[in-house]
Amino acid sequence: MRETRTTFRAAGLSLAGTYTTPKGDGPFPAALLLNGSGPLDRDGNVKRMPLNVSRDLATTLADAGWASFRYDKRGIGESHGEYLPTGFHDELADAEAARDWLRAREDTGTLVVIGHSAGAVHAASLAGRDPAIDGAILLAATAKTGEETLRWQ
Repeated sequence: MRETRTTFRAAGLSLAGTYTTPKGDGPFPAALLLNGSGPLDRDGNVKRMPLNVSRDLATTLADAGWASFRYDKRGIGESHGEYLPTGFHDELADAEAARDWLRAREDTGTLVVIGHSAGAVHAASLAGRDPAIDGAILLAATAKTGEETLRWQ
């Protein structure tokens, strides 16, 4: 697999990401990876808890012939901005900008969104509003309202 570090623009900020592709030439089916809540970097890590969940998912996808794109949230890792004032709708706007970056590539074809936890809510929103997204995979998605989920957490 190949990993390319890159940046894209969202809300006037430069956000950093990694584009992972399998061996060979495209076009590849592609997945946008969206992390859950919290100050997670592109690999799904937080300080003192390096899980590398998103990086491992990107590797698994590449082994299956898929490209993927994952990125650092605002103010995290190499991305500009501030994490704490970033709201839910700001994160959705960043996901839309990442989707646009991935879609503009000439080496991608089919596009799916894979989201974990809060990222699953964004994945469902993107897929529900954009007919050019071919599918959504929702990992640990909530089936309750945001208010109910926050109270439970």
